[in-house]
Amino acid sequence: MTRTRPPFHLAAIASLVLAASAGAQSLPNPESDPQEQPDATIQLPSGAPSDDDARIAIPGPDGVTGSQTADDDVTAEAPALGEAERISSLWPVRIGMAQNGRVRLSGERDSAEFILFAPASGMPDRLILSTVSSAYVLPRDSRLRVLVGDDELGMVTPENISGVDGMALPLPGGVLQPGANRVRIEAVHRHRLYCGAQASYDLWTDIDLSLSGAPYRPETLVTGPTEFLTAVAAARGAGEPIGMRFDDPSLRDEAVTAARSLGGILAGGGLSFDLDIPADPEAPRPVLALTRGDTATATIGGTGASPAMVLRVDPTGLPDMGQTLGTHPVAETPPAMETGRKVALSDLGFETYAVEDHLWSGDVTFTLPDAWLVATNERAELSLRFDNAPGLPEGSRLRVIVNGEPVRMIPLHDEVHQSSDVLPVRFGAELLQAGRNDLSFEVIVPGDPADAPCPDVRFTRVSIDDSSMLRVPNSPEMYAPGVASALGRLGPEGLTEALTRATRAERAGNILDIAAALPRRETPQTAGGSVSLIVTDANEIDQASFGSLWSGREVVNGTLGRVQTSNRDAEPQARARRPVELQRAQMFESGIVDWAGERVARVRDFFSSLLFPDPAAELAEWMGQRRGQALLYQLDEETPDTLYLAVTEEARFQDVADAVGRVATTGVPLQGHMALLTWDGRWESWADTSRLPELADTVTFTNARAIAGNYAAARPSAFVAVLLLTTLLSAAAAYAFLIHSRGRQ
Repeated sequence: MTRTRPPFHLAAIASLVLAASAGAQSLPNPESDPQEQPDATIQLPSGAPSDDDARIAIPGPDGVTGSQTADDDVTAEAPALGEAERISSLWPVRIGMAQNGRVRLSGERDSAEFILFAPASGMPDRLILSTVSSAYVLPRDSRLRVLVGDDELGMVTPENISGVDGMALPLPGGVLQPGANRVRIEAVHRHRLYCGAQASYDLWTDIDLSLSGAPYRPETLVTGPTEFLTAVAAARGAGEPIGMRFDDPSLRDEAVTAARSLGGILAGGGLSFDLDIPADPEAPRPVLALTRGDTATATIGGTGASPAMVLRVDPTGLPDMGQTLGTHPVAETPPAMETGRKVALSDLGFETYAVEDHLWSGDVTFTLPDAWLVATNERAELSLRFDNAPGLPEGSRLRVIVNGEPVRMIPLHDEVHQSSDVLPVRFGAELLQAGRNDLSFEVIVPGDPADAPCPDVRFTRVSIDDSSMLRVPNSPEMYAPGVASALGRLGPEGLTEALTRATRAERAGNILDIAAALPRRETPQTAGGSVSLIVTDANEIDQASFGSLWSGREVVNGTLGRVQTSNRDAEPQARARRPVELQRAQMFESGIVDWAGERVARVRDFFSSLLFPDPAAELAEWMGQRRGQALLYQLDEETPDTLYLAVTEEARFQDVADAVGRVATTGVPLQGHMALLTWDGRWESWADTSRLPELADTVTFTNARAIAGNYAAARPSAFVAVLLLTTLLSAAAAYAFLIHSRGRQ
């Protein structure tokens, strides 16, 4: 679920942060005085707390503190493990859910599926779940339900607000199977003070992946496929690299393929590789070794603490790693959308969903052809069918969002909608793009009342029907060069080239990190050909990679840094319109002539920038207002098949690799020709409006108009200039004809 938090009682959040570290604070009601909530205080134990007492207890509205656990079989467990124990960490099946080593379950209800690897020779006897929750969560009425497969292990109360703490759930015999297991965690949250959509933003529980999973003792294991996967899962959860060895430089291609295969088997993301490992490493770690041989084989040896998988490569290539390690569930590929006709949302993987929460969001992810581009005002249409309950509070609404842009807001409190009726939702097709797209629904229902906890009554507020139809218009075979197109065309060949260019082992390991994080596509994008990747440090960026948009190394160094200058704050003030009184005073003080000259110069500059844009200056201004840890860009028109990734030395490369893999798989697709990864893990994009789309089709009578429209939309100033020139020439020709005709008479 993806939510964007609006500004909402920020003072309350600040109070909670201060309270958890310094002392008792009140949880204020945004619509009342904080002093009117005497019971909602954070009580810190006095003196030096013991391990069992070092918890923050928050009484509910009636003064009763939430229970420590919701199940008698669940026991408190310190997150720290014994020296002889490792933990096979949970990891989300859905790529992109893990951020900074945590998975967040948010809102009134949420769930996530994880993959857990268990060794056949030493089955774990317990599952540790380490969490931290918002202080607004009322533990008494909130719970985390944990299931392994179809077996319920128990309930855990989300009561840890001062920091991560763990709970141990016993694992009965036969619940875990050797190898991959599916673990599902379902969260139910209730706000202790308020009710409604805005209050739902305050409800969350973070699962710390480094401290959540199944503990095991490595020295007791016998090496085998499940033990190797368990060791890799433990290293991933702990943020430790996996050793990669290949003495023959010609095995670079196979090394990339092996990293991609291992990433797919382990549900992708979070894996890091280290090529600079000693022959006898002091720290135990799993190792993946490649060597030449007469027959392609995969064998596993080493010890339980340091298992090694040796891949012998023959002339036909690598052995099948999946056959040795087993095939495991990976993220599903979004379905392809057929253009030019209506397609039911059920054919795109969406199922009718009954919304009972005050805040809910759901996505319909689909792909469009690689060579699809509509830049004109042509419309796409969603024929929406949904029901809503009568009597919803005022302010209830359903929002339809396309690739992060809201396209329709439907009030729910003033009308009862039936799924038998079709509501047409039309939006500009230019919001869509080739490759992956997200059609999202967001339901927002205020509390009734909003200043008290929600009543324990559940009913269907909104139901979105999967028989709703989506129509996307046809397009000539065109594509827009840029980051999204290049990232979709990045395959093993491009990563092998990047590995060949790597001048040191650390950078080579970074390339393998990206290989494991990127999704494995059965049919990679073909429009525009394959792409090669160049990874570089921020201080080693080649000026040529910017093409004609280079504005100086100080601009790049300023963007890839942590310190934010005052430019971003000063810019809006510089662009703000001056009061009329001030303009009049300046007009008379400086003289009407000077004032008029200034106005004429501004108009001239405006039309000059419209007809003759300066993308280099625009990019420099955009970069000067932002700070981040990595730049992903494709700016040079002469090298459209080369994608660049520049990373500052202060960044953790594993976070960057995960962010690249995440944006290639989930969330709003990247757009434009440069994307900046900010320090809080968000991507911000910039587009070069002077670049034209590429035509991959033959111009015919039927598609000529659409092709011309896409070019005109990409360069409207040039299109207007051509029309203006044509009009002037036509007028001149007509005038010349009239003069000539009069002369003859």
